Amino acid sequence: MNKNIYLIALILFLSIQFSIAQTWSEIYPGFSGEHYIAVDFPTSSTGYISGSGGNIIKTVDNGDTWTQLTTGEDITLECIEFTDENNGFAAGSGSVIISTTDGGTTWNSETVSGYKYGMSFPSTSVGYVCGADGLAYKYESSTWTELTTGTIRVLYDAHFHDNNTGYLFGGFFDTDCRIIKTINGGADWTTIDTPNEDAINGVHFPTESIGYAVGWNGNIIKTTDGGDSWTALSSGSTEVLYKAFFIDENTGYVTGNNGTLLKTTDGGVSWQQETISFTNDLYGIYFTNANNGYAVGSNENILKYSAGSGISNNNELISFYPNPADNYISLNILNNNKFHTLNIYDISGKKVLSYRLAYNLLYEIKDLRKGVYFAHIIGDKKMVIEKFVKK
Repeated sequence: MNKNIYLIALILFLSIQFSIAQTWSEIYPGFSGEHYIAVDFPTSSTGYISGSGGNIIKTVDNGDTWTQLTTGEDITLECIEFTDENNGFAAGSGSVIISTTDGGTTWNSETVSGYKYGMSFPSTSVGYVCGADGLAYKYESSTWTELTTGTIRVLYDAHFHDNNTGYLFGGFFDTDCRIIKTINGGADWTTIDTPNEDAINGVHFPTESIGYAVGWNGNIIKTTDGGDSWTALSSGSTEVLYKAFFIDENTGYVTGNNGTLLKTTDGGVSWQQETISFTNDLYGIYFTNANNGYAVGSNENILKYSAGSGISNNNELISFYPNPADNYISLNILNNNKFHTLNIYDISGKKVLSYRLAYNLLYEIKDLRKGVYFAHIIGDKKMVIEKFVKK
């Protein structure tokens, strides 16, 4: 009997390690007071995040370190897209679209009126931006030209299959959902029927035929014919959803209000809330591949998804005491791996406590029941798992 109990405990411990090997953790670029809204990675290691106050930050090492770029604009940058690691565009509030050709070292501003929310570049030479009051512009021959969309509804996002064929998405809060389509580069637009009236905030097509759009009141809709018809999915949420990103036609993620971060692995048939450490709003999301992704939001929040990232039980990294513990536990971090979060799981794998790490702090565990627990100490580049006993 004792041997069987030991084997069950071992299996549970291994399952906890496996779940932690695929996790979201907070990362800290080092710039305070920022709201991050949009994220784009033109390569697997080089990425850009835009947000409030004209702020754009950049990484060239897959999110390990970040630099703050000088854009010369004090506006909210709602959208950002790079056609390669050096050439990119960003836009939002204010009557400008900014662009760079040197990876963000310098930025140029072009006067383009109206509040802009979304953009899509189907090629390096052609792009589209959309925004408030039905505005849309086309980028071609290094010039932005205004288009006539035939709607006055807010257009929050865009997707173009090629230089001429694409869709703009929007609406008005929880009424008058709007999808419009062009097949001639924006010269003409037709309205696409939608399964409900909740406005759409974001869209992503993992393939040319399959796409997902998300919006108000937990609205998620799906197309399997390239965008010409849509069906409603049940997200299980009533939050405002902002953006979607799908790794393939079945596996994808959705961001939203109040820490909403939904995942599906069956093409939207079912959705689960991801385990994260805060309840602030999440806006932009981007995956460079199935094992690495980023979600950004308000109050300086950036989450990084890592599958198979470093997990260690090396006691030389962290001193963990007392063990067994009664009311409090303490950590002594011995290196510079930038550990920032302490999550505590019970023997079943359920997270029971979570703390932001601070220097020389005691972490209260007095309300835990007696038994074995596993502490997951999460850093930017490493995770350490320590077992302790609550006495």
